Amino acid sequence: MNTENAPQTLDALEARAWLDVYKAAPAEYAARAGLDLVETPDGIGLALRDVPTGLLNRFRLTADPAPISAASVQRALAWLGRHANAVQVIDAIAPPGSGAHGLIEAAGLPLAGRLAKFWRGTAPLPPTTDCSLTIREAGPAEGMDFARVAQVSFGMPDSLLGWFSALPGRPNWRIYVAYDGAAPAATGAMHVTGDTAWLGWGATVPEFRNRGGQNALLARRLQDGMAAGVRLFTIETGQPADGEPPGGSYRNIERAGFVFSHTRHSFKRG
Repeated sequence: MNTENAPQTLDALEARAWLDVYKAAPAEYAARAGLDLVETPDGIGLALRDVPTGLLNRFRLTADPAPISAASVQRALAWLGRHANAVQVIDAIAPPGSGAHGLIEAAGLPLAGRLAKFWRGTAPLPPTTDCSLTIREAGPAEGMDFARVAQVSFGMPDSLLGWFSALPGRPNWRIYVAYDGAAPAATGAMHVTGDTAWLGWGATVPEFRNRGGQNALLARRLQDGMAAGVRLFTIETGQPADGEPPGGSYRNIERAGFVFSHTRHSFKRG
């Protein structure tokens, strides 16, 4: 993938998936929990008042073309001040040391982390590693299994279970759960748009880690996606700090044949 706008293309696939996650929230829960979303030319905003984690409360600046403008940053910060607590921006439109970074940090949001974004085409899958879990594609009947694994693994409150459980069976989503016998142990999701797909929601309950679940879930999603006509996949994980080795998720992604694309910076208040 060598197109000039590759980073924006990959981030747009992820943004589309997250917008649909928020649209899947039951109306009663959304109103009670303060769930909100916005899509503007500057980017997308996601907010959940009752659960102030950065994963669920952020404005992702996606304005194109680069470099990102001061006006875009100011509009994002204005929305953020009313709704959420984090701003994210990719290095392709706002590299480190840019005016955009300076404006965000001057507003009281220091750099809090970095994500590594990857892409993959339809090259043959590498040999899979051993997995002692059983992978199943989840439908509505398995919605709570998916939700419980995600809720426990990400350290979220029980109040989100009804929301997360609405994803299996939703159009454009393919959700997978890995089981140890009858116990749901790990999850992975794929949001498909035409011949492109975003892979996310990779989570494993702590007591079931190191059993090959995430490698197997990655392979299953890639196999099913290619069979359905997907030609471009994207995924992301934490970017190691300079001089530090990559974590297990990063290594799993590289092992599955993904190629590093770019870095996304996260700035967070408090």
